[in-house]
Amino acid sequence: MINKIELKQISFSYPNHQVFEHIDLTFSQGQRILLKGDNGSGKSTLLKIILGIIKAKSGHVINNSDFSKGFMPSSENSFFGRLTGYENLVLFSGLKKISKKDLDIQLTLWSKQFSFLKKTLNSSFFHCSSGMKKQLSVCRALINHPQLFVADEPFNNLDDKSMFFCTQLINQLAENSLVLISSHSPLPEDLNISGVLDLNNKPFQIKSKKYV
Repeated sequence: MINKIELKQISFSYPNHQVFEHIDLTFSQGQRILLKGDNGSGKSTLLKIILGIIKAKSGHVINNSDFSKGFMPSSENSFFGRLTGYENLVLFSGLKKISKKDLDIQLTLWSKQFSFLKKTLNSSFFHCSSGMKKQLSVCRALINHPQLFVADEPFNNLDDKSMFFCTQLINQLAENSLVLISSHSPLPEDLNISGVLDLNNKPFQIKSKKYV
């Protein structure tokens, strides 16, 4: 059975602004979907509804599998400034029931691939550049090898090195993972994307990347 997430007649609004009205969408494992649209089109809102962070005003989110989840939010303000990058990842991994041993194994593998990650891990978060903070954010989201990976504007204002790092880690996710990425800016050309959901165009429909 293919694991999937179905949105049935989802509606959501903010005061004086209707974001979604009775939308139906299905996302299946193995898909790598870009959500694009103007600011205010509802990209972040839709991702948070899928994750259960916020509740739709009406409709249902149906998940036929207990996906392990990884979320990369648009900001990194949940990290602790006085801790190093590594200490932050130890803390957040513990919340996900990931042992320090397993964390160290994964970080060692990534550090061998990307030597600059060592500096990020050893720096206090307060002194990290915006790119280094994104490196830590994607590490935190992917450390449990999630079956559902959701990233909200992960490539905004990134230097080339951090862009390459985030792209490669996302591409390394298992083929049967469901990947949902929101962006209003151009994506790296080598990012593995299979389909596009344009929230500027109604009715909403996921289109194959080759037809976009």
